[in-house]
Order: sequence, then structure tokens, then C-alpha cells
Amino acid sequence: MTADRLPPLPTVALGVVSHQQMVLLVRRRVVEGRLAWQFPGGVLLDGELPEAGAVRETLEETGVSVAPAIGRVPVIGRRTHPDTGCPLVYVACDYLSGEPYVAAPREVTHSAWVPHDAIQQFIPQGVFAPVLAYLHGREVLPVRLAEVTADVGLARKIARGGRLHGPFVAALRGRLRGYVEVLADPAERYGRGLPEGQHREVVLGTVRYARQVAGAGDGEGDPEATLILLARSADDLARYAATARGTR
Repeated sequence: MTADRLPPLPTVALGVVSHQQMVLLVRRRVVEGRLAWQFPGGVLLDGELPEAGAVRETLEETGVSVAPAIGRVPVIGRRTHPDTGCPLVYVACDYLSGEPYVAAPREVTHSAWVPHDAIQQFIPQGVFAPVLAYLHGREVLPVRLAEVTADVGLARKIARGGRLHGPFVAALRGRLRGYVEVLADPAERYGRGLPEGQHREVVLGTVRYARQVAGAGDGEGDPEATLILLARSADDLARYAATARGTR
């Protein structure tokens, strides 16, 4: 099997458990690069949602019972880890019960509560910015809005000009899909925080539709319509996410 055809790495769900200004961390028995202390987590089972995987892995590794966070969209963010190349999903979890201990000695050597302000001493290579913002009660967008705006304008210009094929346009579609994927969670958090009413339903409906648009393949439907819909979806979600950040 050639290097460019290697199967994708499995997705890992991580539980971000915050309780009384402390966050739950584990120290891996096998250190991966610079990764020693991490959030509890592991590979998702077939068909398992990230929220369920984070809850299961946290209990299995630390003995602490948690649940997906109430009052917000549990998924804080997603990324490919810069050291391991592994796709990660960070899930906000509410503490339920239990004290941390080494519940999976083959996988971890330590399990402990760490003060929010000390987390970067345990993870010196840097904590994922949206997670750090969550722990400090702030919202950080995972992309620069100026980049989204520029690509949205470029996509609309290309669609009007009819130049809808080639590697440049394919890369643009990929970037727009990426914007939708990373902005959908903060946009949904904004929608769920609105009072009941028509605007709330419009925002949440827009988020659902944007995810459907981003999930469709390039071969599905008219290429001009696909590019326009991706641009509109990215623009809508960026606006909602920016509004949420501005109201905090």
C-alpha cells in the first residue's frame, strides 16, 4: 500500500471535564511525541457519537462519571492534531460523580484534577484554543473571519464567471466545506442560546442545512449551485459565530 493510499486514522473523542475550576487530565503510559498529559479519551467505536465516546472513555480511564454538557452544544471543536495527525473531537462534559484514579493502567499512569490556570504547565506544547477559551468562559472562533469572507467573495465571483472546474476551484470548495465544518458548532451554540422563537429556528435550521450542503460530494448536483450554496453556508455560519463571540 502506497503512502498516499494509507487508510485514514480513526477519530478520537476527548472529554473536557471541568469541575470547580479544575479540569480532568490523564498521563499516557505511551508518550506520543510531545504528548504526555492529555484529556481522557480514545478511539470511537463503530457508529459511536463523539459525545458517547468521550463519556465512555473518561469513565474507563479515570473512573469519573460524566455526561455531555447541558446548556450548550457539547462539541467544543475538531482538529487534526499537529503532532500525531489524528482527527480529534473535543467534547465538553459535566462532572457527575467519582474521584479520578488510574482505571486503565495499561493506557494511563496518572489521573488528576488540574487547575484551569495550570493546564498549560501540563500541556506545554499548547492547548487547542477553543478548549482553552471554553475553560475560561470565552468563545474563540477556529478560523479567521477575514479568510472566510475572502473565499466566499471569490466563490461567488467564480460562479458568476462560469469557471467551475479545475484544481483551484476544487481547493476552494474544500476550504468552504472546512469553514462550514468548524463554524457549525459555534453557530449552533449561538442558536441554542437564543430565546424560543422564529429567529432561533431560522438559525438552527440554517446550521442543519449548511451541514447537509458540506456533506454532499462534488459529483452531486450542479457545480455552480454547489459552489454558491457552500459560499452562502460558510457566510451564514461565520455571521452567526461572529455574533455569538461579540455578545460574550
